[in-house]
Amino acid sequence: MNCTSPSRIASSRKMILIVGVFLAVTCRASFANDQPQLAAPPDPTISDLPDPTKVSITTEDEVTLTAWYYPALSTDEKRPAIIMFHGGNRDKSRWVHSQFIGDLYSEDYHFLTVDIRGRGDSQTGDEDELQRNPSIAIRDVEAALKYMQQNDLVDTDNIALAGSSYGANLITAGITTREMPIKTILCFSATAASYKWGFLLPPRIHSIPSGMYILADQEPIQYDVITTAERLADETKGEKDVRILHLYSHALGIYELRRNELRQPIADWFRDRFAK
Repeated sequence: MNCTSPSRIASSRKMILIVGVFLAVTCRASFANDQPQLAAPPDPTISDLPDPTKVSITTEDEVTLTAWYYPALSTDEKRPAIIMFHGGNRDKSRWVHSQFIGDLYSEDYHFLTVDIRGRGDSQTGDEDELQRNPSIAIRDVEAALKYMQQNDLVDTDNIALAGSSYGANLITAGITTREMPIKTILCFSATAASYKWGFLLPPRIHSIPSGMYILADQEPIQYDVITTAERLADETKGEKDVRILHLYSHALGIYELRRNELRQPIADWFRDRFAK
């Protein structure tokens, strides 16, 4: 009869416990490596941005949008403008806290960051209709563009749109289906949703004049952003720049994590487009 001594049993249990703890720690570390990388908190000074002017914009269907307007530094000449649209479950402050506006502010542009209907301080309008047809928020893009076109200090031949995730879907769907005199667009993680709205939209009959498309090769959710960027590049008749960064992130989170790598190319992109 084989017997195991109490000391050997205790030793075996201790070994099992050690192995279990090791595996748990290893699995947790592996899981952590698969999570989206979080950006460091933004600089509280936000690159010394002045306080914005809070403005109200009314859409064609009488929805009131709220936006923050940062005027250009120059007050004696017309300057280009960038209109920005945030992602889902975000609001207009995202473009500020990511330091995107602060990094470009010295370029002497006008900036308008908009709360899309149903987000932030903007009205929802018909919430049921918005749920059935997200592309209805393209009206928000049109209203914001019209608002900036009415600004006497804005160079209306040099207006750009920037969008993050859902906001990128809105501007790409809008510019290809509506008449929008835009010089260029910048998209962070545009998703296939803008094409899934296709049956709700007129045909995509307009080309994108020029566009910069930024995405990660490991997006947290399967948005099919790489295929979407390729399709958008095909729809772009002018200059195009598709940048696929090797990291696990999404939308403006990409900018926060790779800010030192992206801010100069983005600044150059707008400067070169506005110069033409």
